[in-house]
Amino acid sequence: MRRLCGYWLVRCLSAHGPAHARQPQMPAQRAHRCLGSRISKHRRSGPGDRLARRVATLVGPLAQGYRYRHHGRADVPGLDAARAGNARIHHTPGRWAAEETWPSPRITTRKFYLTKDGLESDAGDETARVLKPLQTVGITAPRWAARGEDIDTEAPTDQRIDDARSLTFDSEPLEADFEILGQPVVTLDLTVDKPVAAIAVRLNEVEPDGLSKRITYEVLNLTHRNSHEFPEPLESGKRYRIRMPLHDCAHVLKTGRRIRVAVSTTYWPAYWPSPEPVTLKVYAGRSELELPVRPPRPEDKNLKPFGPAFVPEPTSVRTVLKRAPAPTIENTWDLTTKKFTIRHVRDSGRSCIDAIGTELWTTESDVIEILDHDPTSAKIDAQYSNEMNRGDWKVRVESRLSMSLTKENFVLVGHIKALEHDVEVFTKIWDRTIPRMLV
Repeated sequence: MRRLCGYWLVRCLSAHGPAHARQPQMPAQRAHRCLGSRISKHRRSGPGDRLARRVATLVGPLAQGYRYRHHGRADVPGLDAARAGNARIHHTPGRWAAEETWPSPRITTRKFYLTKDGLESDAGDETARVLKPLQTVGITAPRWAARGEDIDTEAPTDQRIDDARSLTFDSEPLEADFEILGQPVVTLDLTVDKPVAAIAVRLNEVEPDGLSKRITYEVLNLTHRNSHEFPEPLESGKRYRIRMPLHDCAHVLKTGRRIRVAVSTTYWPAYWPSPEPVTLKVYAGRSELELPVRPPRPEDKNLKPFGPAFVPEPTSVRTVLKRAPAPTIENTWDLTTKKFTIRHVRDSGRSCIDAIGTELWTTESDVIEILDHDPTSAKIDAQYSNEMNRGDWKVRVESRLSMSLTKENFVLVGHIKALEHDVEVFTKIWDRTIPRMLV
């Protein structure tokens, strides 16, 4: 959370924005609730208050790092947003776009209907589209809090793998460019067959060659459809109308490309799966997509360009003793068992803080796995080792955390061990069971 110009801007680093678009649902790689994007108007006073009504947020993924800026008139509440380009590279061109006030009265809504033939301007006849349960949808999502060196492997990738295992609704190729700025909204008329179910909705842009780029997304635990405080189980076969605002985004949809809405009941490993496999039925002709369309603003051409990315100077000078190897990530699919496994290994290399002569070395590895037919097979195993040396002082901390689940509970098993000169001086093991409570 970062205070900006008198506003508190809470931003979930989970791939907002055009190219890299990771809730009472529990994120799989972070066992906490990510609150997403919320802006609360808590005014500040003091020398900086003249800029207090100017908010700037980068919602495009520039190197998967979110940069916040403010500039322009200080006497008008407004919004500056960045638009970014191609999803296939992690550093993308873009530009600033500014609105005098936010919400802006210039933003209009363009509606598409999810029909049996795709995304269309007319609703057409009602048709039920059915998605059978698959637990491995979501493998193109980004890693939570990806670091700079991970950007080539941890940014969202081509969405076609997940699109092929989701319900998809495509528009015809666009006849002209248009911009979107704000929150797209998807409304689904649906039924499910289990009392606990989730839906993941992705808004993608599909290039003529088939490349599918995620613009934005959202995941909702349907038991929280009315309240996050008081979740309610679902009734099998009952029709629900679910309105899902997606994460804020700023994007230019290009001529000749298609808009795609992709719907699934899982988004692993970004989110833990439901207790049981869920069959989803979406009623095409009764479901909608609303896009916040921003008309061109000639004044945008006068805004400052992005400029080079800011890289702060290190707080201490370090000598590299052993250069870090490139991190590795390996995805495997077992055709016999239908198990999907992700293995991620990172080695920081060895370095020395020159001012105090302390050597540092960190290694970490994650193994993430799930069976495509069994949500309770989901498991994450993470191991870390941190070593520090200086003179005749040598210490190391090793930790391991395993998280799995049953239909009723999340299960956490942890082990931490401290060593001095390779001799164990402290250890702790714990095993905790946490009720799922409609998650």
